[in-house]
Amino acid sequence: MQFNFNKLELGAKISLIGIGLAFISLFLPWMDVRGRNQNAFLEGEFIIFLPLIYPLMILLLGKTLRVFPGILAVVISLMTGSALLTFYLLDRNSDPASGIYVFLVACLGTLYGLVRWNLPDNISGPDGKDVEN
Repeated sequence: MQFNFNKLELGAKISLIGIGLAFISLFLPWMDVRGRNQNAFLEGEFIIFLPLIYPLMILLLGKTLRVFPGILAVVISLMTGSALLTFYLLDRNSDPASGIYVFLVACLGTLYGLVRWNLPDNISGPDGKDVEN
């Protein structure tokens, strides 16, 4: 089976881009410890990316996503990233850098894409008429 990005739905494209951006953010500086920038691999923060592998594999294989596990995986990554950011903010010796912020924004984009991807094609508006997405 060949993967074709152009044939994906808009929500799936947004999710795939968000997961890719989250992966790229692992290589950016995540914290500044007394003037030294550290990425996500030095302290093991890359583990918070692992739940995103489930929606990534579903998207790449072209299978149907089970809604609850897919959204739960993104929420786990988002919540652990938020907890890590809070830890960085409370620690006197370290300051958060751009990587953690990019990761959190990418997780929010992935969550939006997954929710949009799983919405029905036509949603009825308040007057009962079908509204296109």
